[in-house]
Order: sequence, then structure tokens, then C-alpha cells
Amino acid sequence: MRHVLSTFSRRAHLQAGADARAPAVGQTLSYIALPFVAFVALQPSTPTSSNPATASTVAPRLRLLTRLEHSSSAPLTAASLHTHLVTLVLPRAKPYLARLRAQDAQRAADRLARRDEEKVLAVRRREEERRRAEREAAERAERAQAELRERERVAGLARRWRAWKRAELAGRPEGNDVRVAVRLGNGRRAMRGFRAEDGTDEVYGWVECELGAADDAAQAQAEGEGEVEQRAPPEGWLQQFHFRLATTFPRQVIPLAPHLAAPSSAASAAAAAATGERVSVDEAFRGLGKTVNLVVDGLEERRRMSMSSREGDDSDEDEEELESD
Repeated sequence: MRHVLSTFSRRAHLQAGADARAPAVGQTLSYIALPFVAFVALQPSTPTSSNPATASTVAPRLRLLTRLEHSSSAPLTAASLHTHLVTLVLPRAKPYLARLRAQDAQRAADRLARRDEEKVLAVRRREEERRRAEREAAERAERAQAELRERERVAGLARRWRAWKRAELAGRPEGNDVRVAVRLGNGRRAMRGFRAEDGTDEVYGWVECELGAADDAAQAQAEGEGEVEQRAPPEGWLQQFHFRLATTFPRQVIPLAPHLAAPSSAASAAAAAATGERVSVDEAFRGLGKTVNLVVDGLEERRRMSMSSREGDDSDEDEEELESD
């Protein structure tokens, strides 16, 4: 019987050289005559602490349940051993051993339940991570679409402003106080005359129109219509310039009113702030001669912020960004 009983039976053959443990076993079991039978089984240990929580963790020990010694009045026979085992030994041993088996089974069931729970939790975590990743991807896509729509809206307003500005510049005679020559991003050179009292925002606006001419024409062709005539700038639109104009040598950034300078054009804004809200051509180009040669810095930034949001456009402005020599 598994778990149940261990039966010790010692026969008296204590001769010289016999098992040295026999006397100790005999003393423990307190037998004095042979044949002798002792029945031992696992029994709860006596707790050393009065705390029930601690007592429940004490390991069981093998304990002597009953003993049988041969006598003339009660001889050891198979029948007497069987009767003793059934009536005395098993009723004392089986309840505790059954409890131990039940506890083992409960612990095994608990371990299995924990493993199953961990598997379920792992599946739930993976599912939550998948859903979170999907939500984040959807939110990123939504933000990207919103940004794209905003860029297209801004690009459309900028094109309308340039259309108005080109018409406004074409209808106004050039000044003859200062001639400004600008090398554009594709190597093309543009030139226009300005009056001394004109603001540097007029110079920046003219350069913006020149820089955006190719892109505006390509956009109009893609939409199947010519450039729409604009008699006034878009309502509520403030054109800011995402580039800087500068002389080549000695290098001198042409100032611009702070509210017209894009945040990236910090140098222009700082220079304009030092001289007032609006900077005139006379103030900005004083001492540079009748003809001033300029270069454009920040073309890539300007295109990213101000031009069409269509990806993959191979604008001439991508071919070269001038460096200040």
C-alpha cells in the first residue's frame, strides 16, 4: 500500500557481526522478544508553537502506531495480523494519509490553475498590447492625415498669397534706388529694383514669389487650371517667410519684421527687433551699393513648411541649396 504503512519485523539473529543498528531499533521499538511486529505510519508532528499558522507547516513524522509480540495466549498468525491491521492500524493511519494525499492533490490543482491563469493573463496581455498598438497606429495615421490636410490648407493659402503678390508686383513699377539680385536654389538669378522707402518685407515677398513660381505652375497644371487671379490676399492669412536673405561677403542677414519671420528665422527676427517693427530697404542695404547680391539660406526648410505637401515632388529647389561663401 503506497504511502500507508511500513512494517518492521526483526528476527532475533543477533550474532557477532550482525547489523549494528539492530540494538538501536530494538531500543526505539522497545521489543524484548521475537517474533515481534511493529506498525508505523506518517502522523502529524507535535507543533512547537501555539500559532496555528506555524503549526500547519510542520512536516509529518513516522510514528509507531501499534505493536504485536508473540505470546502463548496470543500467537502471531496471518489471521491475527490481518485482523490487527484492519481493525486497528488502518483506521488510525488512513485518515491522516488521506488528508496528505488530498493536500498534495490540492497543491497540484492549484499549480495547474495558476499555470492556466498565467496563460490566460498572458493571452490577455498580448491581446491588450495588440489592441493598444492598433489604437496607436490608428491615432498616428489620423494625426498624419490631419497634419497632411493642414499642410495642404496652408500650402493652398500660400499659393493664393503668391498669386496675389505676383499680380501686385507686376502692377507696380520697379524702384530705382536699389537693385537686388538673388541667386535662387536652382542656380537661376532674379533681379528687381526697389525704392528706398520700401520695406524689406517687399524684398522677401518678391523672393518668395520667385522661389514658388515653379511649384505653383506645376500645381496649377496638375489641377488642370491656370493660376487663379487674386485681387486681394487670402483673408486672415499672414505670410511668414521660412528662409533668410543674406549678402555673401561680408555676410549680413537682411532683417525682417519679427511677426513676418518664421520661428526658424531667429537671426532675421533678432535683427529686425533691434531696428524696429518695419525695416526699410534704405536701412537694410545702406552702404552696400546700388546693386546688392543676395543668396537664400534655408531653402529646404522653406519648401518643407511653405510649399506643396505632395510627397515625391522633384522641385528644382531640391537640386541645390546655396551656401554662403
